Amino acid sequence: MRALTIRQPWAGAIAHQNKRVENRSWKLPTKHEGARILIHAGAQLDPDAQVYGPHLGVYGAVVAVATVTGCHYSKDGTCCGPWGFENAYHWTLDDVTALDTPVPAKGALGFWTPPDDVLAAVQQQINPERTPPMTGRPTEWGVYCPHDKQIVERDPDHTDPEGQPVGRIVDPWPCTMDGCTIEAFEQDEQGREEDYYAALNELAADVHR
Repeated sequence: MRALTIRQPWAGAIAHQNKRVENRSWKLPTKHEGARILIHAGAQLDPDAQVYGPHLGVYGAVVAVATVTGCHYSKDGTCCGPWGFENAYHWTLDDVTALDTPVPAKGALGFWTPPDDVLAAVQQQINPERTPPMTGRPTEWGVYCPHDKQIVERDPDHTDPEGQPVGRIVDPWPCTMDGCTIEAFEQDEQGREEDYYAALNELAADVHR
């Protein structure tokens, strides 16, 4: 499950009011359509926002979970009611669940992968029965799945062009838990790379606005 950092009071308006659109300068990557994401309240306030009400003063924490249902571009901003901006991509949201207790976390640009402890704390509030999502727990050398099986190890036979050690996926795949597969891990790694470049594009767009 990915997270999206949103400045206050917009994050609080999603969690505790009826804001069901996130305005962005870049198009939603198709792979995130239909995904459940964490709504993370950033550390900064949007000084131009005129939104009032309770629960809007939380910063640097996950405040809700939502489903991203789609994306469209709007020139006049009227399609999504009072929350839509003009000349922006509207990421539509649904099935929002506010957390009773916000979970502290450090945000990032674009979609980012929360640490295991943050995911566990959120999961405990919304669905204690759910199996942990695929993430990697890095150690000094190696990556472990949520079930504490080492899935990436140091490759003793290869190094990078600068002579630094590189990793390799453990073969055979060591974890037998449902959903914990090499395909899921590789998909997660690909998603991290795509989100990284999407975040760079967002930052470049903000610089040139």
